Amino acid sequence: MMPVTGDGNFQGVAFMEKAQLIKEVAREIGFDLCGITTAEPFYELEDFLRLRAKQGWQSEFEHKELEKRINPRLVLPEARSIIALGKTYPPCEQNATPGYGIIARCGRGIDYHVDFRKRMNALVQFLTKDLGVTKAVSMVDTGPLIDRAVAARAGVGWYGKNCSIISPEWGSWIALGEVLLDMDLPVDEPLVLECGQCRRCLEACPSGALFAPYRVNPTICLSQLTQTKAIIPEVYRKLLGNRLYGCDTCQEVCPKNKRLKINEPSLDPGEAVLRAEDLLALTKSQFQQKYGSSAFAWRGKTILQRNAIIALGNEKNPDSVPLLTEVLQGPNTVLRGYSAWALGQIGTRKAKQSLQAALSRETEPWVLEEISAALKN
Repeated sequence: MMPVTGDGNFQGVAFMEKAQLIKEVAREIGFDLCGITTAEPFYELEDFLRLRAKQGWQSEFEHKELEKRINPRLVLPEARSIIALGKTYPPCEQNATPGYGIIARCGRGIDYHVDFRKRMNALVQFLTKDLGVTKAVSMVDTGPLIDRAVAARAGVGWYGKNCSIISPEWGSWIALGEVLLDMDLPVDEPLVLECGQCRRCLEACPSGALFAPYRVNPTICLSQLTQTKAIIPEVYRKLLGNRLYGCDTCQEVCPKNKRLKINEPSLDPGEAVLRAEDLLALTKSQFQQKYGSSAFAWRGKTILQRNAIIALGNEKNPDSVPLLTEVLQGPNTVLRGYSAWALGQIGTRKAKQSLQAALSRETEPWVLEEISAALKN
């Protein structure tokens, strides 16, 4: 990592050279991608965002104030420029191993939010101590701005039909963040769209969430469903297969990604698969100790265990009945309900017996509905 001197020795750099200097420092700090754009509002997105809200296509993880999503100066009033940053995800070769669930690339290894913040703090230190920036605000994923819109305008990549940012060098396997600052900088030009006539991502989307080029309904996106706390409809439970966190399908089929040979990704590769039964056996403290620093762990133990139960139900292995029966008898309402569904999918005599026994003691209405539905399978 480039040492940050803090003595302001770059403040005399010519205007046109500042952008190149920032990009060199960003690379030294560990970012794979860096582009610069203005802090002008993204007014071109306003009508579409309002339409999404009207149609109910908003993700539960989106910032609810539309104005803050499109106007960087509502985040930093003095903002003049935005530095868009990217880091590559780890490789993703994985097979459907019986009893194991898949973790998408974005959920592997050390939480990329933590990694980004550490590196962005170093970049902000350089900007303020050495380049003369007075105010800077860094964000990664959790800020109100739309990271992909910033990245696209800054020339980091182009919007793919799968709604991911695609870099000519790294494809769409990239995490994104940005730094707002109160300094005018030379800006990069957006890249020209390069998806052409390709529709592989739309055709491969398991749930139909990619309903048109550059359009996604996040409420039925499998990646979002692995993270939601809402009740997952049965049709989407079956489509989830053995996904524990995230869904990479629309990126796996992208020809821009298939041409890449990334041997040394900049983010920790982490674990690609987890044994579903092992995940269900963990207490809260054990989960935190084992996976607390992982990118997928932010949603908590219960959501991951719910997904593990769904995976076991989709696998339909009779050997899972004793464990699912134990969960069905446990204290967690959410896990009881999904265990009932999973036992119904397995459908053996022992599974039916467990469901019948639970029917007489269960008091939660939703769990009772799941048990009744499972007994009809």
